Amino acid sequence: MDLTQGTDSYKQGRAKKMMLWFGIISMAMMFAGLTSAYVVSKSRPDWVAELDLPASFLWSTIIILLSSITLHFAERAIKRDDRSLTTTGLLATLGLSVVFIVL
Repeated sequence: MDLTQGTDSYKQGRAKKMMLWFGIISMAMMFAGLTSAYVVSKSRPDWVAELDLPASFLWSTIIILLSSITLHFAERAIKRDDRSLTTTGLLATLGLSVVFIVL
């Protein structure tokens, strides 16, 4: 083992963190590219004049935001060592995730 580079678990942690950053940057670049394509394409004559999103898109967005909030509250409850509130938050998040998948 090379002591100048740290332990194996430290190396694995650094590698996972780097992959996480690559994923975040990739998603941001994809979002920017799709947004740019939308802005450029909407001035084309063959572009759809009015784009109607289905109602399930709005509901699934609301559900995913609510599940993020309940997961945040569950995490805060874990830090306070409140097991009942943690269980409630995690079950609410699980239920909302099932609803999201159905939508």
